[in-house]
Amino acid sequence: MTLITSLTMPRTAMAVLMICGAGLALGGCSDFRKAIGEEKSSPDEFEVVVRPTSQRKGRDREAIPAPDDLASARREVAALILQTAALRRRQARQEQCARDDRKRQVAAALVLPLLTYKVAAIVQRVQLQWYLDASIALATSALLVYAAS
Repeated sequence: MTLITSLTMPRTAMAVLMICGAGLALGGCSDFRKAIGEEKSSPDEFEVVVRPTSQRKGRDREAIPAPDDLASARREVAALILQTAALRRRQARQEQCARDDRKRQVAAALVLPLLTYKVAAIVQRVQLQWYLDASIALATSALLVYAAS
């Protein structure tokens, strides 16, 4: 080993030892543990925070609206609630009409083949069984009653 190498090895070892020693020494401190997040700190419930009165009064005056402002704000909120309720009722009516239209279309689609069958039988001068005639008549009258309501 040369003289330079022999001098730098102890310095390196000494630096490593100093860093390890500092880490161990600081690791025992509660402030260091709080700083790195290992130890939780709870708030002090008995701590009293005093704020200047001029700042508090200024904020309080701005935060409390005048009585006229409160009344107008309440009227605006009531108007918005009424508008929202009317809009919801209108939307519910439109959805109900759309559902009823779909139901009528399904009912008509179910009765249409029966009526086609009856018309074809009449054109071909074929006598249908009485229960087929009764079923077609009942289905058609149910469709007419349902569509009228």
